[in-house]
Amino acid sequence: MTQIQPEGTVDRIPTVRQLLARLHQVLIIAERNELEQEQGSVGAGDLLQRLLGDERFAWLRPMGRMVTKLDDLLAEAEKRGSPISERMARQALIDVRRVVSRTTGLQAGWRYADWVQRDPDIVLAHAALASALRSQPTAWAA
Repeated sequence: MTQIQPEGTVDRIPTVRQLLARLHQVLIIAERNELEQEQGSVGAGDLLQRLLGDERFAWLRPMGRMVTKLDDLLAEAEKRGSPISERMARQALIDVRRVVSRTTGLQAGWRYADWVQRDPDIVLAHAALASALRSQPTAWAA
């Protein structure tokens, strides 16, 4: 009987970062598509300016900052040549859960819940991230 250990908290950080970035990306695409339906074509430069300053996109900024925070955490660990501490990894996962919570902040929670109900790409990205956040390391027989 072989013991298999699914990813632990520290090992999940790169996966969670990738899935959070994917969720952020599909939400931006959805918002952009909706904006273009309302106002016409939106170029890359205009989209970037809107992401940084337009109130319509403000609810997405905490998610983008969380991706950056995870990037910084991973880069610092690589620079030190040692893994992220278990405590830091646990806190990072808690922070990610807060950022993607549909009950966080009135506008952010409403917009996120709305998109999860309307867009299959967002549903899939949300489900993948939620699964990675729930994953608990346990030994089991293969």
